[in-house]
Amino acid sequence: MKIYSVRDKRANEYGQPMAMPTDAHAVRSFQQEVNRNDTANMLNQYPEDFAIYHVGTFDSETGCITENGPQLLMEAIAAKRPADKPDQKRA
Repeated sequence: MKIYSVRDKRANEYGQPMAMPTDAHAVRSFQQEVNRNDTANMLNQYPEDFAIYHVGTFDSETGCITENGPQLLMEAIAAKRPADKPDQKRA
C-alpha cells in the first residue's frame, strides 16, 4: 500500500497521510476532491496552492513504513476542470 499526502504550498506543510493501492487511485481521488465544488473546499477554491505527493510505502507483511521522500504526482491546478459556462442565447 502506498502512502500519499497533499501539500499546501502557501502554508508550507503536508496534510494528513492517506493510503491507496496505486498512484492511479491517488490521482483519481485527488482530481475528484479538487473538482468538488464547495466554497469550504480549499483544494477547489485555491488549486494553485496544492499538490499531491507519494511519500512512502506500507508493507502489510512486516508492518513497516518506508519513506521515499516526497515525489510529486500532480498539481491541483492541473487537475482542475474549467467551470461550466452557462448557455449563451443566440441573437
